[in-house]
Amino acid sequence: MRVLVTGADGFIGSRVALSLRAAGHEVVRAVRRPGPEDIGVDFERDLGPEVWEPRLRGIEVVVNAVGVARGGMTRVHDQAPRALFEGCVRAGVRKVVQISALGADERAETRFHLSKRSADDFLASLDLQWVVVAPSLVIGRGGASTRLFSAMAALPLVLLPGKGDQALQPIAVDDLARGIAAIVASDVSGVRLAAVGPRPVRMRELLEALARWLRMPTPRMMAVPMALVWWVARLGDCVGSSPVTSEMVRMLARGNTADVTPWARACGFPPRPLPDALDPSTGDDRTCARLYFVRPLLRLSVAFIWLATAVICAFVYPRAESYALLAVCGITGSLAPLSLYGACALDGFLGTCLLLRWHTRPLLIFQAALVTGYSLAILFCLPEYWLHPFGPLTKNVPLLGAILALWAVED
Repeated sequence: MRVLVTGADGFIGSRVALSLRAAGHEVVRAVRRPGPEDIGVDFERDLGPEVWEPRLRGIEVVVNAVGVARGGMTRVHDQAPRALFEGCVRAGVRKVVQISALGADERAETRFHLSKRSADDFLASLDLQWVVVAPSLVIGRGGASTRLFSAMAALPLVLLPGKGDQALQPIAVDDLARGIAAIVASDVSGVRLAAVGPRPVRMRELLEALARWLRMPTPRMMAVPMALVWWVARLGDCVGSSPVTSEMVRMLARGNTADVTPWARACGFPPRPLPDALDPSTGDDRTCARLYFVRPLLRLSVAFIWLATAVICAFVYPRAESYALLAVCGITGSLAPLSLYGACALDGFLGTCLLLRWHTRPLLIFQAALVTGYSLAILFCLPEYWLHPFGPLTKNVPLLGAILALWAVED
């Protein structure tokens, strides 16, 4: 069969495409950055069925594997899939498999689950064959959840939300992909299937299993009152890249389990238990786990330096002394305040961009060049600062290293 897979460059979609090809199907990848044989799509903008209909001609089955963890959920999870599904009806697509999420049901309360459920319900109302697959936590190398929980397992001390007894039922990404490929080729239709592993596990058990997978010592675990967890989560809502948000905590507190029997029956095979769900870990897996929390810490540290420098120079350090230092460098008169406050504004802008992750990688290159330029200028104009016992300028060397390291690891 000719199968179109949306989100085929993502964690789940890429595995689904591979499983479909292994089963002998012709796979058409619909991705945001298409290659020569792909279809270019944008779930942020492709919100009308007339956009999708031409792309779907000759397609027999569609698998929608697009999803986002934050931002644009209404468009990506609901509006664009509705347009896609209606385009399927117009183009005569025989079957649609929608990859939703466990919890996108009548008890849904988060934006993630509600947006998924809205598209699921719309699909179920259409005159075509449909299957909604609702995975629990999907485990596999490269997955966002796997990276987060592996990073937690790699810590010497893990702060558990509550007692860490939240129920999860992880499924291996390869089992999920293989099951979807089986459903595509089967007569299964008109059902919502919870894609789960063989048994529920507690969050504490999951972290212990991932520590064993990484071949690292089991971390010490300490319970954190849920009131404090909620406070941290609300703070995380204000930070665009925080791994802890109020939505994530609500979904975790609700639990994520279901009966595995319907899924195993539809796929024709039982899912593997957690210890067998992952390939043997490598040194790269351990390195990635250790760096997971280092990267945001590094970004916050560099941002702090820029912001603190801006505030101190503009409002704290004596203005007369700042002008005296500028005069030694040949900057006097009306250029002095312009240079001083212009540099403060630039420092504040760079720190803010790092915090909000605005065009991070290009700006990091600019920051490295700026630190190098500052250091060289002061080397010639104020060389005594290089010999100061507190190292106000020698600290620029590790700062430059931190900026370049952040550039190397930043997505």
